[in-house]
Amino acid sequence: MKRFISLMLVCVLCMAMFAGCDRKPSTAPAANETAQSGSFAPETTAVASSGLVQAIDSVQDAESASATGNEAVDDQPVAQDAAATDEIAVDEVIAEPSLEPAPAVTEEPKNDTVIMPFATATPQPNVTVNSYSEVVVDELGFKFDHPSDWNNIPGRSTVCYVQPLENGTVYPARVAVTMKKLAHKCSSSEATKELAEYVKMLRTQYDYATFKVNKTLDESTKFMGNKAMATTYLAYDGEQEIQGYVIMTYFERYLFCFHFLCAYEDYEAFQPAMVRMRDSVKASRNLEED
Repeated sequence: MKRFISLMLVCVLCMAMFAGCDRKPSTAPAANETAQSGSFAPETTAVASSGLVQAIDSVQDAESASATGNEAVDDQPVAQDAAATDEIAVDEVIAEPSLEPAPAVTEEPKNDTVIMPFATATPQPNVTVNSYSEVVVDELGFKFDHPSDWNNIPGRSTVCYVQPLENGTVYPARVAVTMKKLAHKCSSSEATKELAEYVKMLRTQYDYATFKVNKTLDESTKFMGNKAMATTYLAYDGEQEIQGYVIMTYFERYLFCFHFLCAYEDYEAFQPAMVRMRDSVKASRNLEED
C-alpha cells in the first residue's frame, strides 16, 4: 500500500513539471514599469519629430478633398509668403528705359450722325420775283417797275419798296429811287461829290466801324440811258451782314439815284431782279421844261 501511494505521488509531480514547460511568459509590462527610451513601441519614436505623419495625413486629406470636390481641410498647414521688400537685389538687372516712341493708337472713327425721322428742311429765302408793277411819280420825274408783292414805304423825294417777311426771308431786300433837284446845272465833279455824300449818309445808318465801300467807281454802266457812276458796299445791320448797290446819274439840275440792298448771302441770287428794276427806271416827263 505504501508502495502504491509513493508511485502515485511520483506521477503527480511528473505531470506538474511538464505542464510548467508549456506556459509562455507574459510580455505586458508591469503597471509600475516605465517604457525604456530604446524600446520599439510602434509609431512612437522618431516619427512624430520628423513630421512624416502630418505629411502623410495632409496628402491623404488632399487626395480625399480632390476626389470629393471639397476644399482642403482647415487645419492644413499653409506656407507663409515671404515678407515684401522694396529693396532690389544686388544681382538684379534693371532694364534701361526705351527711347523708342510709343506706337500710335488708332481709333475707329465714330459715327455721330443722328438721323431725325421727320426732319424738315430749313426754309430758303424767297429771292424770286414772279411779277412786276410800274409806279409813276410825276412830281419826282421818274417811273420804274417794282415787285408786285413788295410793300411801299412813302417818302418826300424817295420811292421805296420792301420785300415782305415771308417764305423764309430773314432780312428783307429793298429798292429805292431818289430824285434831288439842284439850284444850278450839275457837273460831273459835283455828281461825284453827291454820290460820296449819299454813301456817307448810308454809313450813319449801319455799324460805322464795319461799313466798307468800294472806292473804285463803275462808270461803264448806264442809268436812265445816261452815263452814270456806281459802287457797292458792305455793312452790318445788327448781326446781319448786308450788301448794297448804288448808281447815280444826272440831267441838267436833276440827280437820280437807284439804291438796292439785301442780306449778303442773297445778293447774287437777287441780281436778275435788281438789274431788272434798275434798267426800268426812266424819266416820267420832259425834265428840260423845268
